[in-house]
Amino acid sequence: VTPPPIPTSSYYVAVNGNPAGPFSIPTLTQMAVSGQLTANDLVWKNGMGEWQKAAIVDELKSLFNTIPPIPNQGE
Repeated sequence: VTPPPIPTSSYYVAVNGNPAGPFSIPTLTQMAVSGQLTANDLVWKNGMGEWQKAAIVDELKSLFNTIPPIPNQGE
């Protein structure tokens, strides 16, 4: 007997004022890496009261944590 699939979160992304998706977290990760998804893009999934910026959604905010540049050591 095959166990049921592990439930995964999937989000809709607002694109040109229209919902696109749903997209899984791995897909959203690839979208963020390629620049298709930015921290300011609006996302929504079942259970959320309203659309929110991707950067403030706990499950997605790590997609936008970038390492800051190292300051110039000569200054």
